[in-house]
Amino acid sequence: MRAEAVIAAPPTGRLRRAAPFAALGLALVAALILGVAAGATPIPADDVWRIALHRLLPGLIEPDWTTARERIVWELRVPRALLGALAGAALAMGGAALQATTRNPLADPFLLGVSAGAALGAVAVIA
Repeated sequence: MRAEAVIAAPPTGRLRRAAPFAALGLALVAALILGVAAGATPIPADDVWRIALHRLLPGLIEPDWTTARERIVWELRVPRALLGALAGAALAMGGAALQATTRNPLADPFLLGVSAGAALGAVAVIA
């Protein structure tokens, strides 16, 4: 009995499906970095990246920026950018759930009264 080498085909289906998600993940990271860099005090994107790496992995990068710049990035802008990304993800999941529930790709929040409920909640909070 002779063993033959089996050559596996490259996972083209997986790669074809994973490539858009990888591209969207990179676009999200780039948008977060640019969103943190922009503001009343502009901070270069490479400084934002280095400050984030310094805070997440201490000792990897020697800090050469001011503490004020680090506090602006880490305490003010990063939480705001992450909250914006989470809010966008929640809205996307809500829209996808609404479209799946109604089996209608053009479903909107007015269809089931979601907007009216949101308005009621906003008025209750304001009052």
